[in-house]
Amino acid sequence: MEWTTVLIILGAIIGLYFIKMVVFKPIKLIFKLFIWFVIGVFLIMLVNFVLGSFGIHIPLNPLTIFIAGILQIPGIILILLMNIMLA
Repeated sequence: MEWTTVLIILGAIIGLYFIKMVVFKPIKLIFKLFIWFVIGVFLIMLVNFVLGSFGIHIPLNPLTIFIAGILQIPGIILILLMNIMLA
């Protein structure tokens, strides 16, 4: 096998690796964000159900979903504290 053929094959393998990284990394990140948002909605709805009888309510909007989804339980506590402090 000649060196040019080996270099072409090696370049093709490296190119395919970079294409894989460019295409699949963003898809994986979008999927993780979607899962986090679903978890955030679930946590907010659970807190509203449990603490609703005490008059504590977390509004369901994109910002609170984002905070609850990314930070999860600490995010819910943060939102509850902000809700109490601003009320």
